[in-house]
Amino acid sequence: MDLRSENHGSSTGIASLTSCPQPTTSDSWPPLRGYAFNFVETPPAKYCCGVCSLPLREAHQTGCGHRLCRSCADGLLTETNPQCPECSETLDQKQSGSCITKCALYHTVYRDTCCNREILNLPVFCPNEASGCCETMVLHKLLVHLDTCPYELVACHNAACSVHLARLYMPQHHVTCPFRLEFCKFCSAPVPCVQLEEHKQTCPKYLLPCPNNCDEHGIPRNELEKHLVQCARTEQPCSFQRFGCDFKACGKGVSEHEAGSVPQHLLLVLRKHTELQETLGQVQEKLEQKASVFEQMQLRLERAESDAKHWGKLVSKNEASLTSTVEKVASQTKRMQVLEKLWASGNGLSTMRLESSKSRECDDDLKGVRQMLEVVKTRLSTMESLQSTMGTMEKTLQAHESLLPVHTQRLADTDLRFQLLETVSCSGRLVWKLTDYAQRKLDATTGVTPSLYSQPFYTTTFGYKMCARVYLNGDGVGRGTHLSLFFVVMRGEYDTILTWPFRQRVTLMLLDQGPGRKHLSDTFKPDPTSSSFKRPTSEMNVASGCPMFVSHGVLESRTYLKDDSIFLSIVVDRTGLEDL
Repeated sequence: MDLRSENHGSSTGIASLTSCPQPTTSDSWPPLRGYAFNFVETPPAKYCCGVCSLPLREAHQTGCGHRLCRSCADGLLTETNPQCPECSETLDQKQSGSCITKCALYHTVYRDTCCNREILNLPVFCPNEASGCCETMVLHKLLVHLDTCPYELVACHNAACSVHLARLYMPQHHVTCPFRLEFCKFCSAPVPCVQLEEHKQTCPKYLLPCPNNCDEHGIPRNELEKHLVQCARTEQPCSFQRFGCDFKACGKGVSEHEAGSVPQHLLLVLRKHTELQETLGQVQEKLEQKASVFEQMQLRLERAESDAKHWGKLVSKNEASLTSTVEKVASQTKRMQVLEKLWASGNGLSTMRLESSKSRECDDDLKGVRQMLEVVKTRLSTMESLQSTMGTMEKTLQAHESLLPVHTQRLADTDLRFQLLETVSCSGRLVWKLTDYAQRKLDATTGVTPSLYSQPFYTTTFGYKMCARVYLNGDGVGRGTHLSLFFVVMRGEYDTILTWPFRQRVTLMLLDQGPGRKHLSDTFKPDPTSSSFKRPTSEMNVASGCPMFVSHGVLESRTYLKDDSIFLSIVVDRTGLEDL
């Protein structure tokens, strides 16, 4: 129901039809004819179009006084000989064959603004009268009414719904529409009603049962993996699995197995150690073999280079000899030509005999040169094969050289691993020897190495993992005047079976190397609320200890420093700990 906006400005005379743009948009083409609404009173004949007989839409008047709709006039004037439909008077055109939107018509058709205004003020019934609407309004207010008419067909506002209902019934439809948005009760995300069940298959907050059927129920989907790591019924492998132990159990079964299978685990470690030693021996043998091959190839390469120089000299000599031979052949050719001329004249027999003896000598020289050339060719082919062999040997050498750093790194990693295994303490006590004290302190003062970490130690074989951290030039309030010593809780392999936070009393000590054994110590009780003693989520927690543990004057003036070395110790009280 397209009610186009009207131009209610006053007409100043006969309007040129070229000022009316031809409709091109989808909502106005093809052009509409007269109004097909149900008027309250039948419009007078003067308000009806002479072509479509409907009330005029955008009324235009001909020079003969009859009225037409804008679209009807467009269609009429496209004809070859347009005539008025009422009186058949010819509509003269200044440019024949043109429509209203493209040309100017001289005193033929013009816009009737007054008639338009009168028609738009005629009362009409609502187009939804058959559906129950009893409203009437003037024609130019019809669109305003349709925007609120309870019987007008409207589309459901839910995106995937294609239902069209009267505006009156749409609120009831919204309540039951299968495409209405509802909030997921788990993640609160808006989801169409028909997709709620499908959404549960991917909802991150949807509650799922534990696959191990443990006592905890209703686990959000995005937390299920985290739960399985800590679930009491999840089978955990033995920490010696990498050494060949296949045991798996739930809860404390792994710790009980590890506590009761120490001899077997030590045998596994020993066996693995033996295998590694054998592997290292094999690698060393291969390296030695490759080194000997490398030396042999270097010797062969040197010989080949010397041979190449020798053959190069021979080739240059042969080239000079070949050049002289070519010159001799050219001179012999000239002599043969002379002999032929003498023979033809019959006077050069004696001369020819002399020349033939000289030719035999040249032939002998040529045979010698040819033999030398064959030898040179043979030696050149031998040199080419040697060069290709040398290229292959160089590639092999490069491959071996690239593998040498890898094997060296593996040997270093293995040595470091066994050093740690030999020095690790599982008694809750650490004794740390720091050598080269003067150089290390200088590095700390200049900022090259501000702090140092000790090797890890444990309260028991399967207990808490810890280490010490020392600032030789001090840290915080002790910077530049004191040695700062700290205690660090590290992430260990058995943290899941330990009690957190860490609560054991810690004693920090500087050992006296003199006969008096007047050790310096400081003891503290961990704060359970501090992040330094909670279960580590990274490699180690924040260090906790004494920034002013001992002044440099005391440390360096007594027997705590001896042979440029100091001994630091940390003792953890194991009272109340389970024997793991």
